[in-house]
Amino acid sequence: MPAGLAEAAASGELAPTTGRTTDKRVAASKTGLREHALAVVDTVVAFQQAEVADHADWHLEVTHLTPAGPLIPDAVVLLADGSTAFVEIDRTCPTRA
Repeated sequence: MPAGLAEAAASGELAPTTGRTTDKRVAASKTGLREHALAVVDTVVAFQQAEVADHADWHLEVTHLTPAGPLIPDAVVLLADGSTAFVEIDRTCPTRA
């Protein structure tokens, strides 16, 4: 079990999913979105454990305007040293026209 999912499950705050398959959940599992979201959570957990950034210092899917058009990384994080970093898990940072 990935670290992010284990952490969420251990919190006891996840709603039970038994018998609750929604169209969105089925679509996410077929497109890999669930795995991508869990990879982002694993990254947040890894940064927290390494004391590089706090879990509260993350902003997900934030649009950044660039001369080439909008850029949307998976996350932007405020690092412990005061700098910021773009985080892209799968190297497919979308743009919107």
